[in-house]
Amino acid sequence: MAGSSKGGTAAIYYGLQCNANVVYSGACQYYIGDYLNRPQFAPIVKGMTGKEPSDEVISNLNKIMPEHLRKHEGATTIIYLLYSKGEHTYQEHIVDLINDLKKYSIPYVEIIEEFSDHNQVGRFFSPFLKQELT
Repeated sequence: MAGSSKGGTAAIYYGLQCNANVVYSGACQYYIGDYLNRPQFAPIVKGMTGKEPSDEVISNLNKIMPEHLRKHEGATTIIYLLYSKGEHTYQEHIVDLINDLKKYSIPYVEIIEEFSDHNQVGRFFSPFLKQELT
C-alpha cells in the first residue's frame, strides 16, 4: 500500500487491515477529524458520517486511526513514514502516530526529508517510492 497526505493515511489504514507486507506513507494525517475540520470539508464530513461537523463528530473521526493501530497491535506490516519536521503535519499528526506505532509494537521506518510546505511532499515521496519499488 502506498500514498501521501490523505492517501498516506488510507495506505496505513488499509495496509494494516489487509495485513500488507509494507506500507509507504508520505506526510500523512493521523487525526482525520482535525484535518477535515475546515469549512470547505464540511460536505466530506457529512458524507463520511451522515452528520454535520460538530465537536463530537470531529472527535470520533480523530479516534479512527489511533483505535485502528490499537486493534492491530503487534502487526508485522512495516510502515515507511516519509515526512519533514519542518512542515505542520509533523507536530499535528506524525509525532503522535510514531508514539502509537511504538506503543502498539508496529514496525516502522522513518524517512526524514527537508521541506516546509505540505504541498511539497510529492517532490520527495514520488522519487522515494519509485526507488523503493524498483
